[in-house]
Formats: sequence, structure tokens, C-alpha cells
Amino acid sequence: MMQDTISRQAAIDALRKCQTYLFDERDPDKKIELRSAERAIEDLPSAQPEQRWIPCSERLPEKNCRCLTTNEAWGSFEVDWNAWIDGQWLYPNEKPIAWMPMPEPYRGGDK
Repeated sequence: MMQDTISRQAAIDALRKCQTYLFDERDPDKKIELRSAERAIEDLPSAQPEQRWIPCSERLPEKNCRCLTTNEAWGSFEVDWNAWIDGQWLYPNEKPIAWMPMPEPYRGGDK
């Protein structure tokens, strides 16, 4: 299960909402602090794991998992799903050459 994360923009929007309700327009020092916080939020590294193809020659999944795989097929390449179970591919004939973890399934709305 993916950890609970919010977007950078959602954090900045929440910060600006706080500025509207908590900080007096007559106190310019507070506005400077908020702008610094906005810049700090913008500079944060992504909380989302990097989605990239991992060559099978580089490494294989560490545990049983369903994966997206790039496979060699009749002189070209295709993307499909496969599963790494007990140290082998569920569908070895597809000849996986790269893989990545499956993304979280869509659950509707913003969930």
C-alpha cells in the first residue's frame, strides 16, 4: 500500500489558506516567512517512487510481486504484466528484459 502523500501544489495551497486566516496583512515579516516556506515546499524531493524500467540484467524483483515487463517478442518489444514468484517469472516464455513494479490500482476519485 502506498504511503499517504500530497502534491506540492496542495501543500502550497494549504499554506496560502493559513496565510488568509492566521496572518495579519499588517505584519510583513510573516508574509516573508510564508514565501520562504513556499519555496522550501517547491524544492522538496518527490515522495513518489521513481517509475523507471529496471533491466533484468541489472536486478530482478526481491520478492514475489506482480510487475509490468518489457518482453522480446518476434523481433520487437511489448509491454505486459508478469509475476516474479519464488525466483522465477510466472510466464518465462515472454522473455522479460526489463520490469517495474505495478502501480497502485485506480480506486476512483482522488483516493
